[in-house]
Amino acid sequence: MAGKRLNLDALIKRENADTVTHGPGTIGQGGIPVSELAQGRLHFSLLRKPDFQRVTNDWDIDNVVTLIKSFRDGSLIPALILWKSEAGYTFVVDGAHRLSALIAWVNDDYGAGPISNKFFDGHIPRQQLEYHRECRKLVANIGTYADLSKALSDENPSPERIRWASNIGQPLYAQWVVGDAEIAEKSFLAINQRGIQISDTEKYMIVARRKPNVQAARALIRAATGHEYVSDFDPSTKQAISKVASNTYGIMFEPESAELGQSIEMPVAGKPYTAEALRITLELINFTNEIGALRAQEELPDDRDGTQTVRFLERAYGVVKYVAGSGSASLGLHPSVYFWGTAGKHHPSAFLAVVSFIQYLNLNKRLIEFCQHRAMFEEFLVRNHSIIKHILGKFGGWTKSVPTVLAMYKIILDDLRDGKDFDQIRSGIIADHRFSGLAELVELEGAPNKKITRETSQTVRRREMLKTTLRCAICYARLPTTAFSDDHRRRVQDGGRANEENLQLTHPYCNHGFKEYLVSAGLPFPSRPLFLADAAA
Repeated sequence: MAGKRLNLDALIKRENADTVTHGPGTIGQGGIPVSELAQGRLHFSLLRKPDFQRVTNDWDIDNVVTLIKSFRDGSLIPALILWKSEAGYTFVVDGAHRLSALIAWVNDDYGAGPISNKFFDGHIPRQQLEYHRECRKLVANIGTYADLSKALSDENPSPERIRWASNIGQPLYAQWVVGDAEIAEKSFLAINQRGIQISDTEKYMIVARRKPNVQAARALIRAATGHEYVSDFDPSTKQAISKVASNTYGIMFEPESAELGQSIEMPVAGKPYTAEALRITLELINFTNEIGALRAQEELPDDRDGTQTVRFLERAYGVVKYVAGSGSASLGLHPSVYFWGTAGKHHPSAFLAVVSFIQYLNLNKRLIEFCQHRAMFEEFLVRNHSIIKHILGKFGGWTKSVPTVLAMYKIILDDLRDGKDFDQIRSGIIADHRFSGLAELVELEGAPNKKITRETSQTVRRREMLKTTLRCAICYARLPTTAFSDDHRRRVQDGGRANEENLQLTHPYCNHGFKEYLVSAGLPFPSRPLFLADAAA
C-alpha cells in the first residue's frame, strides 16, 4: 500500500488565525480524548488547522493503518503540538497527519466519507475513493473504532478486546504553544523544517499568504471549493474568484479520474491533490502575471479586498483557455504530445513552456501561423520526444528548462514556415549552441537494451495509442476527446445544413477562430500532411 496516499485534508477545518484572534492565545490544558474526535463533539468542532498549513495528504494507507494499530495496542503516540486562540479554537501546530488519521478512524472517513464528501462538495476523485475503500478494508481487519468502542458491552469479550477497548480510552497527549498568532506561525515554520519537511513553495505560500498570487493559487488548486481562503472578501469578489478558479481548474486538472497506462488523455497540468499541483498553480499565476524572481514576489503588496486576486486569476485563465478545454478559444492541445513523457510522468516544465509559447504566439500574432503548421509541429514532437526528455535532464525541471523548451518550440515553428523537413529541423536543434550536449545524449539513447524496461513498454503503448487518436478535420493535428467542437463542413451562412454529412470534429479554436480567419481572408485550408497518407498506406 506504500505510495497510495490518502487525502485527509477535509477532516480538520482550516481557519485564518489572524481573523479569529485579537490578542494572546489562551493556554490549553491536557490532551484530547479520542472519543472527542467524533463529528459533532465539542473538541472536534473546535479543532482547526492554520489556513496556511499544507494539504494533509502526505501519509499513505500503510502509515494510517500502522498508526491506528499502534494506538489500539497502547503504543506511545508522539505528542501533538497545539495552540489555543483567544476565540477558543484549538489549532494544530504539529501532528496534523497523526490527528487526521485518528479522526479518520473514529469517523470512518479515509478521504471519501461523510466529512470529506461535504468538504469536496460531493466531487471525490476516483482514485481518492478507491484508496478510501482500500484503507477501510484493512482497518476492519485490525478493528474499527465503532467496533472496539463497544467491545466492553459484548457478552463475553476476550481479554485482548478488553485491553484494546481500554487503550482507545486513553487521551492523545499534547504540548501547548503559549503566545499570539504570530508566535504560533513561527512555531509551525520552525517545527516543520523537520519530519515531513515543507517545500520552498509551501514556505513561501505561508509567509506570503495575503499576496494576490498566493491567494489566486490557493483558490485555483481547490477549484474554489472547501475552505475559502478568501473569506474576508465581499460576496461579489468571492463569487468572481470562485467562477474563474473553477473554470481554470477544469481546464488544468480534468479528467481527474484518468489512469496512467490506460489512457493518453491525462490532465494537462498533472494530477490534482499533490505537492506538484500546488507548485504548478503558483508557477502558472506567476508566469501569466509576469512575476519572476523571488524578490519581485516579495515586493507584491498584500491584497486585502481581493481585486488583485481576481485580476491574477483572470490573466491565468486568459492563457490557459487556449491550452485545453471545450471553450471557443481552446487549441485542444493533446496532453500526451505536449505534457506527459513516454514513461507516464508529467512534465511541469513542458506545461509552463507551452503557457509561455501561447503568450508568445498571441503577442506576436502567430497563432494562425501555428495552426497552419500544427500537424507537422506536433508530429515532430512525437517523433523526437527524446529531445524534450534530454533538455529536462540537462537543464533541470520546473522553470529551469522553460526558456530552452520555449526556444525549441520557436525554432520548430520557424523552420516549418521556412519549408524545412524533420531531419533538417532535428539537425539544426542539435547543432544549436543553446542545446549543447544533445548530440551525445541522443546517440546514447540509441544504444540497445538487453531487456524490456518499463519506459520502453510505456513508450510503445503511447506510440500505438497516438496512432489511433482522432484528428482535427481542419488542421489535421491530434484531437483529444475532451476538447473538440462540432463544425459545419459548409458554413450555415453559406447554405450548409446541420446534418450528419455536413458535420465534422475539430479543435474549438480551429472551428471558431482559424477557419473563420481563412474564409474571411480567402486563404486555403491546410493540406492533409503526407505522413498521414504514408501511415494510411
